[in-house]
Amino acid sequence: MTEQTSARDLFKTAYENRYTWDENFPGYSADVQLTQGNEVYTGRIRINRDLSVEVTGIEDEKVQESVYTQLRDIVTHRKRSQFEQSHGKNEFSLGKLDDSGAVEILVKGDAMGSNYKVRGTEICQVSRVMGRMAFCHRYSR
Repeated sequence: MTEQTSARDLFKTAYENRYTWDENFPGYSADVQLTQGNEVYTGRIRINRDLSVEVTGIEDEKVQESVYTQLRDIVTHRKRSQFEQSHGKNEFSLGKLDDSGAVEILVKGDAMGSNYKVRGTEICQVSRVMGRMAFCHRYSR
């Protein structure tokens, strides 16, 4: 039980330390270029003050939807929320310590099958399985 408590505390500290957008977020827009194999798609993205997302200029509808989905995922992670609201029902346990000093945080009860790595007070990796798709995102210092 102590291991679960310390894993929870470690993750909670890192979660509360992450960069988030609050009610003063001004929004942003950017040009985007996506390369898939030999195909290159260009367009424009915008995340509005209200955190709604717009993708324009990409002619391939599936590619445009993919970019939109990625932006919505960014909004989900940057939108400020309380730890208990987002993770209160999850159980946490410590995994392995890697060569960089990051410790795995294994999560039970997360609907998206997420696990994390935490180094100090920062989440440095997110691994997630959603249906048939899995991804791992590493954050560099």
